[in-house]
Amino acid sequence: MTAVASLRMSDPSSPWDHATVGMASRPTPGVAGSYDLIFKVGSEFDNVATPASDTVSLSGTGFTTALSANLQGDSLYMIRIDTNGKMSHL
Repeated sequence: MTAVASLRMSDPSSPWDHATVGMASRPTPGVAGSYDLIFKVGSEFDNVATPASDTVSLSGTGFTTALSANLQGDSLYMIRIDTNGKMSHL
């Protein structure tokens, strides 16, 4: 297998109680040649919502569209990627 693209999540400088782990992929239902990447961004604290101003940065290379975003904690995200490297933010 050869890597053709990469995603990088940069956690904030202070450690969060619940790290950004957990990722799944699946073929996009009803869309040939397309795949969904689902992942979570952890929480900064136990039993307290992560402030909206505290984010994890996401960047990627190798896609037809440049990827750069700040993601809020306590959240699930999905990125749709086709076999040509085209990406949709959802």
